[in-house]
Amino acid sequence: METPFRLSLVVILVAAMGMSAWHRYQARRNKPGLDRFAESLKVRAWRIMGALPLVLVLVLLCVAPSWLSWAALPLPQWSRWVGVFLGAAGLMALWWIFQTIGDNISETILTKSDHELVTHGPYRLIRHPLYALGLIQILAFGLISTNALLIVFSVAGAIVFRCIVIPREEANLRAVFGQQYATYQAGTWALIPWVT
Repeated sequence: METPFRLSLVVILVAAMGMSAWHRYQARRNKPGLDRFAESLKVRAWRIMGALPLVLVLVLLCVAPSWLSWAALPLPQWSRWVGVFLGAAGLMALWWIFQTIGDNISETILTKSDHELVTHGPYRLIRHPLYALGLIQILAFGLISTNALLIVFSVAGAIVFRCIVIPREEANLRAVFGQQYATYQAGTWALIPWVT
């Protein structure tokens, strides 16, 4: 992978991870009340097994991209710059999402005991902007690196989130917020505006 694209990928990835880690740390410090291990071992194991291939590919693209040259796509140069733009714009969107959700962020689909239902900012547009942005960022990394695996991960992730993760999380949110969440759910797209 050429230097400007590899550098772009590394900078965007590190910035996104740093921003996420900082906001999640602040949320745990300011608003504890959710045991990070309250989910079953099975759910946590599935999450790790699902994330591990993605993390491995991203690490290899940052430190040894030639190891993944077999998965390279013959994409035009402009599509790689589209990926850089999406990734950089995604950092601004990520900041907006974290500023909006504040201390209600968690690493699980469980709800904190003093959780507040957030329906403004990006949550006014879709119910799960952090999931949507994560999938867009993975797609952006796939375009930047021309790596087919990341593009497949983005599509597969959308299916998994829409069919498995979101229904479970929303069942939990309906149990906590009742009709308030049902009304929000009925009037707001889940993951992609005008699609789902």
